[in-house]
Amino acid sequence: MTLRIGFDLDSASLTPAGLEQARELGNALAGLGPKRFDIVGHTDTQGDAAYNDALSLRRAETVRDFLVRNFPIAPSALRAVGRGEREPLYSGETPQAHALNRRVEVRVGAE
Repeated sequence: MTLRIGFDLDSASLTPAGLEQARELGNALAGLGPKRFDIVGHTDTQGDAAYNDALSLRRAETVRDFLVRNFPIAPSALRAVGRGEREPLYSGETPQAHALNRRVEVRVGAE
């Protein structure tokens, strides 16, 4: 199962929609008990690859930190991972494709 939280261009801050998605995610994860989850950040293909790697990790850390601060989830249950631009959901250089590729995914059942 994969859940996604979107981000604005060149940002690791939660948008109002992203904040609502993160709250829904926190409620769901808090009820699942002692499991591990990967919080995986992604970027679009705009910009330098090294910069995108760092930005994707910051996005994952933003979501992880929000979940730990606001829900009864152990920090050790969440691993932040940055994947940069290596796993796009959509190809192409349209604004819509870029927006959909800027995201954090939560992969349930990660080991």
